[in-house]
Amino acid sequence: MQYTVHQPPAAPEELRQLIDDFKFRNRFLNQVQNRFKASAADIKLITHAYDWNAELFRGKRRRAGGSFMNQHLVPVTILGMEYYEIADAQQLAAYLSHDAIEDFREFIFRYTIANTFGEKSARIVWGATKPKRTMLHKNSLEYLQSVVTQIENGGPECVFMKCNADRLHNMLTLWGTPKKKRWKIWETEQYYVPLARKYGFPVGELQLAIKQQRERSHINDVH
Repeated sequence: MQYTVHQPPAAPEELRQLIDDFKFRNRFLNQVQNRFKASAADIKLITHAYDWNAELFRGKRRRAGGSFMNQHLVPVTILGMEYYEIADAQQLAAYLSHDAIEDFREFIFRYTIANTFGEKSARIVWGATKPKRTMLHKNSLEYLQSVVTQIENGGPECVFMKCNADRLHNMLTLWGTPKKKRWKIWETEQYYVPLARKYGFPVGELQLAIKQQRERSHINDVH
């Protein structure tokens, strides 16, 4: 897969500004048209992915505030498309759809994504879907390892999306109690940073976002 490596990595404020510039529908889709002006098929696919997910997630809001579409799904896609310059339409369709199966297990399946956006999108979205916990606690080490295994099964494109876009956005917008923030930071440092490194993906942006959240939350310990 092709992505742009930035040296030095962008500071959290730069990434938040980038997201704010394009997170609403008109500006996001205008940028899609600019990025993919050589391919009407790619523009059509990403636009369809936007509208499909906007309808699917209509009314859902982030616990931190704001619509889930504009405050998470589109920002994750912007990080991939605008910052890392991902130029694969099926990958970006997967970025927009990455929570679809996990949040709507009763009627959205892997084959739903495959039939709608293509098999590559389906593989990435399936890899991004957390396994059912059964008897495992969501914060148990066993469950976290099963999540990482699922991500790796989604292939390098899924690893990049989860570490360098989804988890990066989590760190840019970290919220909750000090205990929850501490856990999220620990989980990111212990699982997602090493996972990105394993595949040779950049971690500078993620580490800067973690550092800022530690300073903001006065978190000095690792766990």
